[in-house]
Amino acid sequence: MFLLLPIHDDAPRKRSPLIVYLLLAINLLVYIQAIHVKMSDPVHIQALFQAYGLVPEVFLSWWKLALNDPGSLSGQWPEFLRWAVLPLLTYQFLHAGVAHLAGNMLFLWVFGDNVEDRLGRIGFIVFYLLSGILAVLVHCLFDPASQVPVVGASGAISAVMGAYLVLFPKARVLLLVWIIIFVTFVRVSAWLLLLPYFVLQFPAVQRLFALGETQGVAVWAHIGGFLAGMGLGSLFALAKTRTQQGRRRG
Repeated sequence: MFLLLPIHDDAPRKRSPLIVYLLLAINLLVYIQAIHVKMSDPVHIQALFQAYGLVPEVFLSWWKLALNDPGSLSGQWPEFLRWAVLPLLTYQFLHAGVAHLAGNMLFLWVFGDNVEDRLGRIGFIVFYLLSGILAVLVHCLFDPASQVPVVGASGAISAVMGAYLVLFPKARVLLLVWIIIFVTFVRVSAWLLLLPYFVLQFPAVQRLFALGETQGVAVWAHIGGFLAGMGLGSLFALAKTRTQQGRRRG
């Protein structure tokens, strides 16, 4: 058994990460209310994921219809919004199990507070949700015929990690390292953790190192989210800096 988990970082922040706390609470409450109480009923869980996760084949079919023949949507706009718009947000708050939820929330907890501090609260929530949307669109691009619902905050969390890499590359991260029965803690630079994470998401790299592609994991959403986070994180941070400078001059 090999486990590598971030526990804490040393990047300072100026204020409490209220949006991170809010996201943690929402994800936990959704899991408890919508999933955990029905975890023993796989039919309910599958129906829930089909209804509120994002199914690439269904999502893309509605958008193709809307773009090719908008008039055909007359009287079907509620269905269009239901299957082609709403899932872009709802899929981000569903998780397939305790490990799925805990892993995402741990990374949000460790890296999200500093990103929120740098982008500002409004900027961070816009960044987070928009990155989650871009992440799942990349997944749809690479697996357009999939009928498997995409669920989870992984795309948005990957974006937080990508933004952290750009904004705090020299920060030190405390890691828990667990190898079979050996457990220890080490501190590494953020880039030494985040860059390998990104590279290892690519299926070709997984095959190269004989890791085997992880079944049921939307790796292209991770890749898309990470890249979106690097780009949007830089832009949002720059916009906030310029806004603050403008206020000082004013």
